[in-house]
Amino acid sequence: MRKIAIVAIFTLLLAGCSPGSELADSGNSNPTAAVPTYASCDDLNLDYLGGISRTGAENTGPLPLFEWLEDDILFDANSVLDEDGDGIACELLVLSDELRTAYETPEQSSLLDLKQALGELDFPRVGQKCGSLEGPSVDTIGYSQKLEFIILRCDPNSEWQPRFDSNGQEQFADLDPETGFPTSVVKELRRQLETTLVATQKIDVPINPLYQEGSACGGGYGWQVLGYNKAGEPAFLKCPNGKGTFIVDNEAYKIDPVSLLPQVPLTPRPYQPMAYSPHVYIIPEISAEVPSSAIDDETQFSSVEPCKVKDLDESPDKSFGFPLPASSAILKPGFKILVLPVQFPDFPTENNPRDDIADVSIELSRYYERMASNEISFEWTIPDTYLPMKKKLADYNLAGPGDFFDYYVPYIQDVVSAYDDQFDFSKFDIVVVEEPRTVTDAVHPMYVPAIRGNGNFRVSSDEGPVTRVLITGNDEIRDIPNWLHEFGHLLGLPDRNWYVGAVLGFDIMFGWYGSPEMSIWLRWLLGIASDSQISCVTKAESSTHWIRPVAWDGEYLKGVVIPIDSSTLLVAESRRRLGYDALTGESGEGVYVYRIDTKAKMYQSDTRILVDSVRPDRATVTQNDWSFDSPLKPGESVISDGWEISVLESGAFGDVLEVKPAKG
Repeated sequence: MRKIAIVAIFTLLLAGCSPGSELADSGNSNPTAAVPTYASCDDLNLDYLGGISRTGAENTGPLPLFEWLEDDILFDANSVLDEDGDGIACELLVLSDELRTAYETPEQSSLLDLKQALGELDFPRVGQKCGSLEGPSVDTIGYSQKLEFIILRCDPNSEWQPRFDSNGQEQFADLDPETGFPTSVVKELRRQLETTLVATQKIDVPINPLYQEGSACGGGYGWQVLGYNKAGEPAFLKCPNGKGTFIVDNEAYKIDPVSLLPQVPLTPRPYQPMAYSPHVYIIPEISAEVPSSAIDDETQFSSVEPCKVKDLDESPDKSFGFPLPASSAILKPGFKILVLPVQFPDFPTENNPRDDIADVSIELSRYYERMASNEISFEWTIPDTYLPMKKKLADYNLAGPGDFFDYYVPYIQDVVSAYDDQFDFSKFDIVVVEEPRTVTDAVHPMYVPAIRGNGNFRVSSDEGPVTRVLITGNDEIRDIPNWLHEFGHLLGLPDRNWYVGAVLGFDIMFGWYGSPEMSIWLRWLLGIASDSQISCVTKAESSTHWIRPVAWDGEYLKGVVIPIDSSTLLVAESRRRLGYDALTGESGEGVYVYRIDTKAKMYQSDTRILVDSVRPDRATVTQNDWSFDSPLKPGESVISDGWEISVLESGAFGDVLEVKPAKG
């Protein structure tokens, strides 16, 4: 790997350590087991990242990136790999991409970024040539004769020599305790890694003052939430296991305290972590690049009616097929949302509800407007005070056993009745009931998108039935992705079926909240993607298509749909770490293929599957339900329902795929 001269990067910054051990192996090999021998250090480092040594060996070369394993038996079996004879074999000075992939975990990603950058630096040594003395003298950090980090100065012979203090002593560099490298070098590298960033949306939503690092927390599932660190700066926090105290999630993106921009590195992680990234939006850059592959004329596939597979599940309020249920709210310009804020004797508040729900009203509006290629907008009506209710919230027994509507319907009816003289409910598309932010999940455990006709939900106002209500319990720790998801149900959008073992990884409704960019199929179903963004393949012959990333804004082709029969279809779309998919790893970029069966059931066991990913054999499954690396790369293909889908080319422009009848 190319080494970068330290002098070319750093001028003297005095700053700090001892070798780090974050990824070091430890312990001795089992003397009764066969001792492995390795043909090369490349092979050995795949098992022992920092190398191996005799007991008590001391390094005589440059500082390795990781600690080595002391194991006499193992070392003796591989001593031929100790090239410098210091009793250490295969000490690691450069972290290759292959080794990084082998060892990387979400928790180690930032550290490995730093270690990889450190491995690319070439520190000067005492006695090495330092160039001409013309011009100002430049001090730098390098190695002494004993290979300790000291301050070097160019002497009259144009050689690097120690810089001495007033007592004639060599001046040692302060060392960073995490890595063992000079603190000033590590600090500058961290700055460079953090400032090589993609463009992101400024975080401009109000932050709940209760969400402070070190403050007590409860509720939720330990996902990321926007709060403050101990310095009073915006940061992503977690409530471990939904209880205890808030901690800063060091693996989440940092937030610049001045610009309030999430600091998202230019290069994606190798793979996606099990995490959320609420409020993080990578502004999509529309690439001018074009593929080199020959593309079929898309007008051949513009007749889309055969691809509008009908809904055959007969669910009263959700659908995977056309059309969405009649009870669904329709997105449009001026979509009207009424918020009914209420407080209780056991949960009083003096807050302004507009402030308390501003993070939701801002983010929910932005999300759906960004998903749409046509014009939609939201009008929120929010009173400026919480209306006092007579009963305690606990007296509604919302956590009681049995059908939750038995408890929630009387509660929601009381709230609607309390506001009935203030609003004409027939003028609003959706009603949201919001309680003070201090309400706990234990008292108010359900977040329910309630639609009249689903179960026993029956609530009325003076104007007639209230059709759609968002009941916002289970939100003690604000869960913005869950708001986006549950709101989608009021639009008629479906869930996946958790009873059938489907494995998905993308889409806010049927995929994963950590990859919330909505699929092209659901956008089309909602009417916020146009027919021109779909290629409908009906002829049993080969065709080639150029699809753009789903997160791009504009009337681009974004999906290839293949109808299989009256209820089943295949969809292929392009996914990138863009938009709200800020956590998508490099392995999650490519052509995402999924299969939909509108005849399958949604909330019960079934032999049919509503929606499932169509994955290559190499795809991995996380925690039984998720696959974040299922998108296809160039040269890969999948076969399903008699069709083969292959990726011919990928780039910043999106993906080129070929679809054709499968052989045999």
